[in-house]
Amino acid sequence: MQSYAVLYEPSGRFLIATKFDLGYFFFEHGVGQIKTAGQVLNGAGKAALPGGRIDGNESIAAAARREFREETGVDIATAAPTVQVAQHSFGAYGAGYFRVSAAEFNTLAMRIATVTLPAGEQAAAAIRNGTINNYAGVHARFPAAPPSNELRYSYTWNVTDPMDWQQIQQLQHDRDTNWYYTVLLHLRVNLIGVAVS
Repeated sequence: MQSYAVLYEPSGRFLIATKFDLGYFFFEHGVGQIKTAGQVLNGAGKAALPGGRIDGNESIAAAARREFREETGVDIATAAPTVQVAQHSFGAYGAGYFRVSAAEFNTLAMRIATVTLPAGEQAAAAIRNGTINNYAGVHARFPAAPPSNELRYSYTWNVTDPMDWQQIQQLQHDRDTNWYYTVLLHLRVNLIGVAVS
């Protein structure tokens, strides 16, 4: 089962990202590794919520929080002490919903967009050019880089904004992103309280 992380604030703004085509370093099951030739990513080049496989007996929310940390370099619970957590199962996948204040959201979104993901991109470039040749070297040279190199850049959308909602609806027509639509529909209707007409 897969779990996806939705970091959001009360107005309906949430964090979404675009995936790289290739990833160069990964942290899975407690082990870090680099891929000098890159590894093709699922959903390459498309919109994505941080997420991945649920390990062992993890809850949906615990897996979502772990995946968020691995892909963005930010631990939600540590970085946002007022976080409120909800989770929902959609059968083959689930989502952890992490509600923070607008100020906390702004701080986290800015850190991810301007510090952690750019550091990950710099580390990937160093792997490609051969100046980093093992996983330990990634964080020795780029300590702000996330544990895994999957997300190219991040941005915010709002489930209550009509233009953003049109983009969200388009996700349902792509086999690599259709579950994100369902996850975000739940956010809009059940957690923000805005019906879909």
